[in-house]
Amino acid sequence: MARNKREAVKDKDKLKKIRKEARKRDVVVAVKEFNKRKNVDLRSEVCHEATMIKHLEDHRGVPLLFGIVTKSEPYRLVTKFHGVQNKGLTLYKAIKKEKLEKPTWLGILKNLIEALNHVHSCAILHKDVKSNNVVMEQRGEEWNPVVIDFGKARFSSDPKPAMSMSINQQMRYREKYPHIAPEIVNGSGRQSAQSDIFSLGKIVLAVLDLLPTATAKSLKVARTALCEEPAERPSLKELSEAL
Repeated sequence: MARNKREAVKDKDKLKKIRKEARKRDVVVAVKEFNKRKNVDLRSEVCHEATMIKHLEDHRGVPLLFGIVTKSEPYRLVTKFHGVQNKGLTLYKAIKKEKLEKPTWLGILKNLIEALNHVHSCAILHKDVKSNNVVMEQRGEEWNPVVIDFGKARFSSDPKPAMSMSINQQMRYREKYPHIAPEIVNGSGRQSAQSDIFSLGKIVLAVLDLLPTATAKSLKVARTALCEEPAERPSLKELSEAL
């Protein structure tokens, strides 16, 4: 018990130090807590996500890591806070609530595509691209999307083995995770840049649906991103150029 208290004090001191360092750089931080879950090695989970973020290097479309706190629970991952007027705003909520002009929405999509391209250029697959895993920030007049939650990310050279589920399990999985590419669900393929592009296509179509003047070309290419066959999906460059 005494050791646990000492570890908790060390973590508290480390978190204070991280916050102090961030303030020196005039940066507000976000603290993600990893709460205990059955049969989950939380320390490994925190370290894994931190490793992924560190490997991404510096880019406006991905998190900036300040540190991790893992001596005592709850374990914490500390990154730069991204928000609008000091409040968190996911792309999911922005799509539901924000009334933005067409050029602004298209700029958001282009920046999001650029961010995912950066992730892939670092040999990392996100594996969970969805509007709830994108947070928004305002830089002057520009809205900038930041891809977050790299807990499921993997190096592209080390994707998880193909899944094996019954037809009923696949149906339930699709209902729960509609943004996951079909080849992952049915076990015919493994995670890839193309499976991330499928998930991104869901976001692009959700935004284009807000725009009554979206071009036929942009809609066609975005729908192609949802093709059952990974090889038929557009590249990120093709998707961006179609907007």
